[in-house]
Amino acid sequence: PALRWFESCTRHIEVVREGRLERVTFTVPPICEFLTEQAMEHMLSQTKRDEQGSKIAYLVSCQDKLYTKVVWE
Repeated sequence: PALRWFESCTRHIEVVREGRLERVTFTVPPICEFLTEQAMEHMLSQTKRDEQGSKIAYLVSCQDKLYTKVVWE
C-alpha cells in the first residue's frame, strides 16, 4: 500500500547533468489533480523546449494563471 501511494503522488523526469543521465523524482502537489486536460495541453503546447531552463521559466511565468484555473474550475 505505501509503495502504491508513493507512486501515485510522485513523478520523475530525466535530466542530463555533467554528461550523465539522472532521474529526478518529485512530489506532485494534490491541487494538480484538478488541472483540466485542456489546461495541461495548452501549457505543453506553449512551452519552449529549445533552451535549457526554458520549460521551468515558462511554468513559473504562468503559475498564477494555472492556479486560478484550478481553483475556479
